[in-house]
Amino acid sequence: MKKLLTICSICVFLVSGCSLLPEKEEKQTAVPANVQKTEAPPVKQTSAPQAPPAVQQEEIHKKADLYPENNELALSTIVKVANSDGKIRAKFNKYNEKATIYYLNNNNNGGIFMIISDSDEETYKRHGIDFVEIQKNGEEKITPLVNTSDENSENDVWEFDEETTLPLRHVNYDSEGEISYAEFWNYSPDSQVKYELKNGEGKTISLRKEIQDNESNLRIEHLVYDGDGNTKLNISANYEGPDITRLTYYNAEHPDESVIIVSQFENGEKIKETVYSSDYRVKNVYQAFYQDGKRVKIKIFDNENRELEEILSN
Repeated sequence: MKKLLTICSICVFLVSGCSLLPEKEEKQTAVPANVQKTEAPPVKQTSAPQAPPAVQQEEIHKKADLYPENNELALSTIVKVANSDGKIRAKFNKYNEKATIYYLNNNNNGGIFMIISDSDEETYKRHGIDFVEIQKNGEEKITPLVNTSDENSENDVWEFDEETTLPLRHVNYDSEGEISYAEFWNYSPDSQVKYELKNGEGKTISLRKEIQDNESNLRIEHLVYDGDGNTKLNISANYEGPDITRLTYYNAEHPDESVIIVSQFENGEKIKETVYSSDYRVKNVYQAFYQDGKRVKIKIFDNENRELEEILSN
């Protein structure tokens, strides 16, 4: 009985002792006396940066002379002139006043290269084509498509049509009496070859051909050959009435410069121009917009129809 009472007393003591313990015991770590306590600096609460209010900016468009009264100019030519130096534009305008600009491209030094109609009015019509290079410093170089002469010296023999006095044949001899070159003209509407140039060996060096499809469609071809008879240059223009609907420039020595320009007209206005590479891949597309018959805007697109630039008439 005493054992039972003793066990019960022990149990009551343990239970009462446990009830006196705190609900949560905090473990404290002793800090050495020689170490100073420091508290971490408070963390500053910063709000996320806010974007400045959007400022609506006025869209700026380039303005330039769009030559509204000249439908012979390619739209790509107008754009390239607009993006050229002022001195280059002045030189271009000088040629544009007296010649037809068939083709224009930028050269590597900030100048331009042009194919134009003969600006000096040949005495006797051959090709009537000149190459013009204008450097950024203003220096100019003119090279005719073929290098011949209208001279009538002891080294030249001419044959003319008695009625029209137009030339039919011209043979130029060198200092040793050998034929240097010979050129021939044909004015018959039944002949497509209107002019032919041959070298001293009798090989054709160049041809000018005129192919009349009907009363309004005309194709003019200027062909230059190398000594083996391969096409070296081809400059061709397709006309529908006064409008050039297709221009081809092929340069065998520089095929990357070769282009095909196809133009679309509506009511006498050039509304679209597509520029192709020599392998007929689209390079750029140009669209022209008119107001009261005046060209007021040109848009330029890449080969994926993404707009690249817009130029307004000044």
